Amino acid sequence: MSWGQGLWHWRPGQSANIEPKSIDLPRPVASMAGSPPFTVVRVAAAFDEGGVMIWPDGRQQLFGQGMADPRIGFTRGGLLIAVARGEARVYRTDGFKVRLQASFPVEGSPPIAVCPARKLDEFGLISADGLVRVFDAS
Repeated sequence: MSWGQGLWHWRPGQSANIEPKSIDLPRPVASMAGSPPFTVVRVAAAFDEGGVMIWPDGRQQLFGQGMADPRIGFTRGGLLIAVARGEARVYRTDGFKVRLQASFPVEGSPPIAVCPARKLDEFGLISADGLVRVFDAS
């Protein structure tokens, strides 16, 4: 759960009597996305510019530098997708590193959401005009 520039982290099965771990972030959180089942556990947070990947132990790595108001999401296979007006970026995690795998232009209305699609490395992009497009990120 996020608030302002912070994140609270509870471990699975953690007693309600134990305080959650507090993680400070570099900027206020605009949105968050959790990794899909059966992939490495991590959370991505988007800011007004770029975002950060956060692992359960509190490690962080920035991504999406230069992207204004990115929309973020994960594919079913665990790739992180960041989309801002005019550009999409695909990131792969390697250990505790976030690596840019691909970048490509995206035409049309501003994005409002990124969601997983049917295949492992596909994602859906929902635009402000109501258009839904599916991309293959592999």
